[in-house]
Amino acid sequence: MAEPLSLILKNRFKKRMKRDEILIISLTLIGLASFLTWFGYLTFGIFQNSKPIIWETPITGVINDLNQYKGFTYILLEQENEYWKIDSSSNHDYSEPFIADFLRKGDFLEKSKCSDTLYIIRDNQKFHFLIGDQLYNSKTRSKEFIEYWRNQRRIITEKSDCK
Repeated sequence: MAEPLSLILKNRFKKRMKRDEILIISLTLIGLASFLTWFGYLTFGIFQNSKPIIWETPITGVINDLNQYKGFTYILLEQENEYWKIDSSSNHDYSEPFIADFLRKGDFLEKSKCSDTLYIIRDNQKFHFLIGDQLYNSKTRSKEFIEYWRNQRRIITEKSDCK
């Protein structure tokens, strides 16, 4: 005796649901593993092992790669294999005032030893940011507030006998 059509369709639907569930679970696990691998690389490969740009650090080079995380900008210069870490910085004279948003691959960076100013050269124009100063030339805060936070800037407090 032949099975009724409704029973045949019900069995096919069950088999298809099992395949779809296995596919969804597999893709979810693959996506989760990929995300954890990527996050581990960023955390332990870049963020933990980057060199901070401090008062004594001279820098010259072209940006090959960049990332941002928790207010810091991480850059990899051409011909180098370690990332540099830049404190939060802004210049409100530009349409993109925060350094993490402003920087692009291919920008030329320059910072002299014993300086807190990072120069960016792009399309024959020179831009500058004070490293660690998010309030540089901001008109939205009071002078007292800006002065207080300028005094707290990490790069300036690291001054030593830099000559």
